[in-house]
Amino acid sequence: MEMLLFDIAGERYGVDLMDVDEVLHMSTLRTIPSAPGFLAGVLNLRGALVPVVDIQERLGHFRPSPPPQISATEAVQSSYPKGTRLLLTGRETFRYGVVMDGWQGIRQFDEQSYRDGILTTESKSPFINGMNLADEGMIQRILLRRLLQDVELEMLQTEVGR
Repeated sequence: MEMLLFDIAGERYGVDLMDVDEVLHMSTLRTIPSAPGFLAGVLNLRGALVPVVDIQERLGHFRPSPPPQISATEAVQSSYPKGTRLLLTGRETFRYGVVMDGWQGIRQFDEQSYRDGILTTESKSPFINGMNLADEGMIQRILLRRLLQDVELEMLQTEVGR
């Protein structure tokens, strides 16, 4: 299995390359007032509105805000670090983006390196799926296509479809 590897808040994560439709460099997102917390914003991708989820929020980590501009000539700083990527994925005909920090590249894993997680099915997050053991440590698997719950998908499809 080929996985895209990321370092998020000091932890290593991987996503199955088969769950990724496209990998983009971080783009400007349009925030939506009163949007749910999981929604980082909306991306204009070739004329289509694509909702974008911040995986860091989904994992329970806080994304610090950048410092404000000191003067009008100073560039606005991004809250996303260098190396942040947007992964496009989806379920059925609905596509969405996922903000992933700490791009580490692509790596091949054999199935013998996979271990089930320690939580029971009822207590674990639906988008976390065990770990791969590697020479450099444990890599938590994230299932991109299960990142959003059905009720969240329905809400986004309704909002984006307007």
